[in-house]
Amino acid sequence: KAEGQIRSANLALQQKSSELRTQSNKVELLTTESKHLQGTVSNLTGKVNQLEREKRELNEIVLSLQTEKKLNQQSRASHEKQISSLQEALKEREDTVRNYESKMNNSDMQAEKNKRELKKLEYLLGETEVGSKDRLQRLEEKYKSELEREHKLVQDKD
Repeated sequence: KAEGQIRSANLALQQKSSELRTQSNKVELLTTESKHLQGTVSNLTGKVNQLEREKRELNEIVLSLQTEKKLNQQSRASHEKQISSLQEALKEREDTVRNYESKMNNSDMQAEKNKRELKKLEYLLGETEVGSKDRLQRLEEKYKSELEREHKLVQDKD
């Protein structure tokens, strides 16, 4: 009877020992899996940190590009304003040149008219010979000085 109990106790011990080995193997397997998962977590954490760094760098690049774009827009607006101002100044210059050319043409026409008038007077003076040579010379000088004065007035207007 005692032998049966010993055998029975031995079987129970062997079964418990087997169960403990199975549990020990499961613990080892879980420990290995845990270490593997910790490595995976560590790896993924590193990748997340890397992605966050890259995200910050990209955000800095975007901010830099936005700043550059804004500066370019401001520069473009300034250049467009300068171009507009230069175009206006050019238009004013062209108007001034046209006015000056018109005045020059009027001045030239007046000078031609005065020359014709002088020739007529010279002819009339030569034909009439009423007064003395001094009188004729004084009249010519007076007329020439009058023409010079008119010509100077036209030039002063320009």
